[in-house]
Amino acid sequence: MAELISTRMSAMLRQLVPMLAATSSQGAMNGGDSGTENVIDLSIAENRLLREEMREMVEEAVSDKPSLEKLLSLPAAVGGDLEARRALACFFNTYFNPAKEVLPSHIAITPGAGTCIEALVQSVCDEGDSVLIPAPCWFGFEPYISGRPKVNIVTTCFLSPEIDTISDNDGADDLRSSLEHVFNKAPDPARIKGLLVSNPQNPCSRSYPRDVLLSCLEFCHDHGLHFISDELYALATIVDLSPSPSKAGAASQTKFTSALSIPLKSQSNGEDEDEVQIDASRVHVIWSASKLFGLSGLRFGCLISQDNPSLCSAVSLLTYAGTSSLSATTVTTLLISTKLPSLLSTNSQRLSVSYSILCEGLRRMGVQLVPATEGLFVFARVFAVGSLEEEKQMTARLRQAGLALSPGWLYHTAGGGGGGGNESDVDDVQSRRPEFGWARITIAVPGDVMRHAVARLESFLASL
Repeated sequence: MAELISTRMSAMLRQLVPMLAATSSQGAMNGGDSGTENVIDLSIAENRLLREEMREMVEEAVSDKPSLEKLLSLPAAVGGDLEARRALACFFNTYFNPAKEVLPSHIAITPGAGTCIEALVQSVCDEGDSVLIPAPCWFGFEPYISGRPKVNIVTTCFLSPEIDTISDNDGADDLRSSLEHVFNKAPDPARIKGLLVSNPQNPCSRSYPRDVLLSCLEFCHDHGLHFISDELYALATIVDLSPSPSKAGAASQTKFTSALSIPLKSQSNGEDEDEVQIDASRVHVIWSASKLFGLSGLRFGCLISQDNPSLCSAVSLLTYAGTSSLSATTVTTLLISTKLPSLLSTNSQRLSVSYSILCEGLRRMGVQLVPATEGLFVFARVFAVGSLEEEKQMTARLRQAGLALSPGWLYHTAGGGGGGGNESDVDDVQSRRPEFGWARITIAVPGDVMRHAVARLESFLASL
């Protein structure tokens, strides 16, 4: 029987469905008895630490009569809801330390960060072009970049989780060398159109040092590329509160630096000695309320591009029909609330508690981990295995024992690959041996849930 879908969609399904199947959640997050019907799910990138506070915020937003009228109406067309863009501009100006003031006109609201990435890539790339991404990196980039835009992902193994290159003093030189190597090795370097970084990083929950960001921007300038900074996990600060915190983590507590905070020569009068020579119309930031505040269900994200109004218009054109007036109203209420500083502090405190419980347990079990400083995860080498197949088997067995983690192979760990199929892993300047057994563990859960999770993991590893 002939397939009743297009050839294009058939190819997309063959490419992406295996990866999506590997990441699908089958269990509920709870602290009950072990068993597949009561899985503690720490595989999902979702923040559950502010649910009660966000419930109250949503209720406040919809209870206001003027807001109620707006949220029942069609969303604004160009750029998105103006009040929401004003609130976002104020938020970025207050917390992201921009070198140039962010204005509402610099912002395009989108239905989530993933859709924003898709629209941005579609707007700056042609079909068959490529985007560079340092690895390990989020597997979810693949459906958004390789799906409808039909753009290739080229990963470079700069961030070896074992070496923790991101905190080294020579990290900028390492990354620049790696990027140059991959760029020059590409079959057609002219078809590489951008560099996409997650800052803070997913899955390692570490921020890029300022000098590394400067190096990335200079690389993009030299090759005429767009620089895209995915800053979803900004302000989700983590502190190790355990009795025996990691010395490595304490020594490398790199603070978040937004790409917006770096002065660009094309934007200023040339008085700042740290100015970077890059066309400001090629520098873009993506943000969403989903990770920091646990509002994934609202599907609210945005693009900030301060010197490319055509790009903002293009992204808005591709996405405005999917934006929600209810989401815009709710996020506006949140960002202008006098409770915002307290919410950010509370989120950080709760993240730190769960992080500390997990780290103390992992150290007790002798499990290697990358110390986290900002984000929702810990990246740890949970399983002592020597192959990809063994890693997949152990992840499945752990789920059967009542704990779901996100396997490291999904994040382009060396030798692992990403799973989508429309990407290429190019060897770094220094060869990396395959690293199997890694897993991303979500820490944005209440402390009692994390204690149950640690107990299940410890029991499982002890049984091997």
